[in-house]
Amino acid sequence: MLIFKTFSLSSILWMLSPPGRSAMSFYEKIYFVEITNLARFLITHKYFFANIQIDRLEFSLIDVKDDLGELERLKLTRKHLFEFEQLISSSSSHKKLVNETFSDLEEENHIAEYLKQSLIHSEIMVEGVWRNVFLILVAQFLAKKFNFSNVGLAISNVPWKFAYQKFSSTRNVNIFFIKEFSFSLPNFHNLARKSPLMHFFLKSLKYKEGFFDKNDHLDANLYLEGRGDIVFDKDGSHTDFFWLMESRFPARNIVYQYETQDEKDVLLRNGIRAKKITPSVRDLLTFPKRYFPRFSFRYYLEYNLFRDLLNFYYSNLMTIKSFFKKENIKIYLTWNKFDADHILKKEAVNSLGGVSAVWQIATDGAPLIDSRTYSDIIFTYSKFSADLERSIGSKYKCIVITGCVKDYKNPLLMDKAQAIRDRLNSNGAENIVCVYDENSHTDHRWHTGHELQRENYKLILRELLKNKRLGVIFKPKTAYTLRERLGEVNELLQDAEETGRCLVMENVSRTTTITSPIIAAMASDLCIHSHLCAGTAAFEAYLAGTPTFLIDREGFPESKYYELPDGKVVFNDWPKTIVAMNEFFESSLCGDLGDWKDFVNELDPYRDGLGAKRMGFFLDTLRAELSKRRCKDEAINFAAEAYKADWGDDKIIFGTLN
Repeated sequence: MLIFKTFSLSSILWMLSPPGRSAMSFYEKIYFVEITNLARFLITHKYFFANIQIDRLEFSLIDVKDDLGELERLKLTRKHLFEFEQLISSSSSHKKLVNETFSDLEEENHIAEYLKQSLIHSEIMVEGVWRNVFLILVAQFLAKKFNFSNVGLAISNVPWKFAYQKFSSTRNVNIFFIKEFSFSLPNFHNLARKSPLMHFFLKSLKYKEGFFDKNDHLDANLYLEGRGDIVFDKDGSHTDFFWLMESRFPARNIVYQYETQDEKDVLLRNGIRAKKITPSVRDLLTFPKRYFPRFSFRYYLEYNLFRDLLNFYYSNLMTIKSFFKKENIKIYLTWNKFDADHILKKEAVNSLGGVSAVWQIATDGAPLIDSRTYSDIIFTYSKFSADLERSIGSKYKCIVITGCVKDYKNPLLMDKAQAIRDRLNSNGAENIVCVYDENSHTDHRWHTGHELQRENYKLILRELLKNKRLGVIFKPKTAYTLRERLGEVNELLQDAEETGRCLVMENVSRTTTITSPIIAAMASDLCIHSHLCAGTAAFEAYLAGTPTFLIDREGFPESKYYELPDGKVVFNDWPKTIVAMNEFFESSLCGDLGDWKDFVNELDPYRDGLGAKRMGFFLDTLRAELSKRRCKDEAINFAAEAYKADWGDDKIIFGTLN
């Protein structure tokens, strides 16, 4: 079996070449994952392909699992990409282009970290390293499933051939590289970012505001990189300002980038400085010191990749640094550690004597490569999360253990939750269950697909329509497209909603459903998270005091959550979960069903709901010290010592980051 990642004219020419003909002789069946229009036209004409049958490769991501039942997509970030990254770093091309260029630049090690993160960062939904590596795993899976003794994968000519060859050979997959012909027009954005000066100038033209401003701020300011959750009320909604509302940090010292005029108005009304990231004209000719690898014809593809990454790095660094300087930003705070952008912004704020900080937004159950962090400060919920950071190679000066920062102990939320409960009770619901889902995508090759999400609704809705005492609250991850993604199941949902015993929380912010899962948990007797691999909402629900189930249909046996009791908390399908749910409601002695016991203490050692307050205290202390013109190391150490005095020496973990 030979699989073409993209079957194109280049693929056809390769098949006709001597190397291609030689390779083709070993394979009886030929498949493609994607196909160009021209290639599709040619293969439908027997004149061109008289004796060759080429078919579309049919596979679903949800089916591709290893021998132990772990979904390869989950194993990709837990294990495979760590291996692939090591193969890249040990390759002669990497040693030549990176190690020799940056080996003597100890003070510039952030560039090496930026490149390291950028090389492996991708998404399976788009072209890149993740998809290429995953297709090798798909080929291996199909070879085992259909007992093919010989399987090959043909991909375009990409950097890191050595790494791909080594990775695929250990999985008995032969890999071929085909040079593609590119007829695309130059991308203006890519051309612009090759020049820091041009990028700087175009950025200023795009937004204009503040281009001629100068730094007239005496106090240290904080730039908050949020998710668009602009909420200032303690009403159970997601908010980027959770830590502000529980601290004495002055709102006037926070800078936030708005997207719309409505967002700007809300920010200004609450004392936040709403801005666009616009550089200052005064820094137009202030170029960062630039380093590039020496040109290599032998490693031309890798050289081009590094050159593009470094052009992007320097162009954005110049713009961000100018903006931070103009606004006197001394603290850069973000949740987004999932790409290399936070490393670039760390360097920008560090170069101005400031501090970078990242707060934990999800509770990973295992070490994941895309969660690796490079920051002065990391706010984590627990020692378990801190240990995960260390195990994946995160670099930091200081880890601050805050406990969960969500507001799960706020008595004001109980009133809102009770109102939801009363509404369902008034229509006959005596037993209320909350269901958490995840997002889905039409293309089931690169995502678990809509059908998995439809099952989250279909089975429990049928139970609701059958059981007049059951009420269901759905808390979707992405409400924008929920009804469309549900397809025919939406009709079942509408039938359930007409009973008055079914509620869907569909309030949205810039990106996701804005209502916190905690409100839904407080209104319910039992919570069910349909995806153990993304169990943060389940953890928050249990912290709020509601017994909680986890379902693992994908297959993630290496998750920390598998330490919870099987058949009591963890289930592997919906039918078994519904049986356990009915037992939970029907038995006066439901035993250990949904009970996490002491396990939850490993994820939040405090269990007091004061995580946001602790985080806000640390940030306010840090701001005060930086406003005194202390150097960043002194400010971090002062804030850390003050934090330890209140919460214990074990709640601060120092690292070795310079």
